[in-house]
Amino acid sequence: MKSIKQIILVLLVFCSFGHQAAYSQAFEKILNPQDYSGNFINLSRKINAFYDTARGSNRSGYKQWKRFEWFAANHLDEDGKFGNYLQKNVSALQAFNQINANRENALNSVTGNWINIGHEATFSSSLKAQQGRVNTIAFDPVNAGTVYVGAAGGGIWKTTNGGSSWTNLTIDLPILGISDIAVAPAPNNNIIYALSG
Repeated sequence: MKSIKQIILVLLVFCSFGHQAAYSQAFEKILNPQDYSGNFINLSRKINAFYDTARGSNRSGYKQWKRFEWFAANHLDEDGKFGNYLQKNVSALQAFNQINANRENALNSVTGNWINIGHEATFSSSLKAQQGRVNTIAFDPVNAGTVYVGAAGGGIWKTTNGGSSWTNLTIDLPILGISDIAVAPAPNNNIIYALSG
């Protein structure tokens, strides 16, 4: 019974080391913890130089390294070190919530003073109604005085002074029916996306 336990123990130890060796990457042979200052860019150069000259079994792990390098390169701070992921995510979430809160406040505003500045709806034989229909309204997330409207047959109109005057942005477009408008978040709030049809 004791010998069976010893054999099982030896097999477990052998399998655990064999598993680790099977999945270790070739570039780990050149890594020295004392050389690593926390700067991923320097580490990346060293590993890429290794793979540039590696041949045969020394190339194992190349795909895994390139995948990790791509991921890591997009998650570094300005010093080339891994930033605090939690803090970055919390900051991004707070900024997103602030943008949505501003948008929500603008969309739910009831303090606006809306008046009819168009034609009156009179249907006499000599005068026909010349009114349009607004399908969508979009507000600039940074400048409260900038508003975009999309009309069913009149294109996109923009005001930068809270509606005192309007400019047609789609004079040269063949399709004038606008169903929806989205304004990009800051700092790209000068970009708008329009859905036609």
